[in-house]
Amino acid sequence: MPSPFPGMDPFLEHPDFFPDLHGRFHVYLSEALQDLLPPPYFAVIHERLWVEPSARYIEPNTDVMIEIRTRLAEGGERVVTAIEVLSLSNKRAGDHGRDLYLQKQGEILGSAVHLVEIDLLRGGEHTTPVLLDRLKRKAGAFQYHVSVHRFDQRGRFFIYPWQLADALPVIGVPLLPGEDEIPLDLQAVLTRCYDTGPYARRVVYDPARIVAPLDPQQTAWVQQRLQTAETL
Repeated sequence: MPSPFPGMDPFLEHPDFFPDLHGRFHVYLSEALQDLLPPPYFAVIHERLWVEPSARYIEPNTDVMIEIRTRLAEGGERVVTAIEVLSLSNKRAGDHGRDLYLQKQGEILGSAVHLVEIDLLRGGEHTTPVLLDRLKRKAGAFQYHVSVHRFDQRGRFFIYPWQLADALPVIGVPLLPGEDEIPLDLQAVLTRCYDTGPYARRVVYDPARIVAPLDPQQTAWVQQRLQTAETL
């Protein structure tokens, strides 16, 4: 059974379901990247990230990190891009996981590594680096977004915002300066997560169960989508 929603399924933001989605999303994100990356680039999961300015390894802790790396002519590997899918703990005020994430975020932003952050959670504290008020002034209303920071354009951020009724975007994932970005279809990744996951059997599609709560207009839209799905 396909997802009843064209983009993010708001029911999957619930703490009972999001950790499973979070894990699957990284796996299929890595899979999609492997198909897109030109040699000698490759994607890895669950690796420590070496940050030059602080001269230390950043551990993924309980979160998952995807890195795009390239092999060096003189031997060894170079981390080019770090990709983070924000977790519930990353956005929970006062959570130790959030403190650790913000420290890691700051160190990556000061390093020679691109940072891509994917926020699939409407609730919780705003966590990507651009201030929320500034982001709203620039992007207008949105519920989800991706933030891309290129180390060769330090301090500048490219934001992909979208709303509940929209499909997830195709984003440009940066490689080394002078090389073309990789077009990564996030909707295709999410669709694969849903199609291979337990959600159609596990989730009780009652709008009252959605976390974070929807406004009345969003609730009406969700109910309409569920009614349409029942007739197919």
